[in-house]
Amino acid sequence: MSRPQARVRAAVPADARGIAEVCTRAYRATYRDLLPEAFVDDVVARFYDETRVRSEIVPAPPHWLGYVVAEEAGTVVGAAGGAITADGVGELYVLYRARAFVERDRVPMHTSAADDDLWSLRMHRGIARSSRQS
Repeated sequence: MSRPQARVRAAVPADARGIAEVCTRAYRATYRDLLPEAFVDDVVARFYDETRVRSEIVPAPPHWLGYVVAEEAGTVVGAAGGAITADGVGELYVLYRARAFVERDRVPMHTSAADDDLWSLRMHRGIARSSRQS
């Protein structure tokens, strides 16, 4: 039996809870062994609170282009968001997707622990800049 395909679309206010849940779980899983727990708690409280996420659904260019979600069977299984940071330059600030929905043949740059249900992708600004300069 084949799995349904995820649909990628612009987020709507009803997606706020799903975005907050995916981002909170993924951020915690990604950084739990890299950053102090208090710092992780602070970031989650500031950026992935459902009320804040709902207020950021609507794009406010160029500083925020809103959220895009991956949805499967009516459930938010991934979220992304970014902005235009300079002429001709865009930055992806967040990209998280529940591991259960990631295609098996794709390998993320950074995975959370094998025993949780999330995969996350981390991108560092310095890497992108150094590759542009070469």
